[in-house]
Amino acid sequence: MSDSLRECCEAIETLERDDPRLESVIEQLAASTDPQARRALVTGALRFFDHLDALVDKRRAPAPEWPTLAEMFRADDYLLRALLHAMEPRRDLDDDQMDEVEMLARTTLAHGSDLAVLDIGWARAMQVVATYELDDLVYLALGYITSQHDLDASVARLGDASVLNLAESARTLAARQPAAAREALRPFLDETDRPPALRADLAGAALAGLLAVEPESSDVLSWTERILGNRSVHRPMRLVGPLLGVTDAQLRTARSWVWPHQWAGLDAISATRSVVGVTAVRALTALVEDPESLPQYDDRDRRAQQLDTTDELVGALKRPARYDAEHVFARLREASDLDATTAGHVGDWLCDALR
Repeated sequence: MSDSLRECCEAIETLERDDPRLESVIEQLAASTDPQARRALVTGALRFFDHLDALVDKRRAPAPEWPTLAEMFRADDYLLRALLHAMEPRRDLDDDQMDEVEMLARTTLAHGSDLAVLDIGWARAMQVVATYELDDLVYLALGYITSQHDLDASVARLGDASVLNLAESARTLAARQPAAAREALRPFLDETDRPPALRADLAGAALAGLLAVEPESSDVLSWTERILGNRSVHRPMRLVGPLLGVTDAQLRTARSWVWPHQWAGLDAISATRSVVGVTAVRALTALVEDPESLPQYDDRDRRAQQLDTTDELVGALKRPARYDAEHVFARLREASDLDATTAGHVGDWLCDALR
């Protein structure tokens, strides 16, 4: 074990759970293939549960009327990230490691009343239930889905964590109990008495399961195209449900709906993908015959500064892997030779982006 890895293993046991240094420590451990790194992540995950009651109490306490900037941006517990990494249901783990993953999933699901603190931990635990076929826990997926039918009338939309938790619950139920999934999830497509944003959030998450059990249903496909057709990504997490669904259903007809989302959250500064981008890449990899043929992200001229003509700028709108549309439009506004043809191309882009 390297000195750096040894220091990370010690840090995850000794640093306070709200210490920002844990963020870097956990990412280094997650990137390591050393078995001791994984053991350290499990240790961090167990520390998260050791302090869960205190964290729940802190979340329930009244917020300060005038919080400081430090209070506004401080994370309550970085150890949740250790839990998410340690609970990943990989197939390459040995029996003891898989037992640890199952133990963490069962512990997470036993704290289902603390979802505000678990964040997307419920979703990761649902992945474990489906992957490791823990059929005695499938009823929890159905219970979570049912709870979303009974949301308070004041709820206008789902938070990102709730969307992902519902999507993975739908996916798990569809994998283990298809008939129950069909019955529980179909109403999300048909309800019309909810706020539009909430209805779309619920329908999008439900598609993670419905696409697996009814991949040829016209309304399921219509909702899938409708949500994946949102190129503006105003509510990006809403895309995850249909992306998961088309992957599981191997729905090749959805490739053209999926491909624009593979660069979601990817920029020239951080070069990191969002959950949506990662999920879209996995979907495309599963749906295309030659994944190597997919366009690769190119950040050499994202601002389109090297393009000289209007025709080049219009063409750049069709190449999101290389050019950022916002900057392309900024360049077009500066052009002196705009005409009806250019406006037509821009109109076509807008119709596709905002439909």
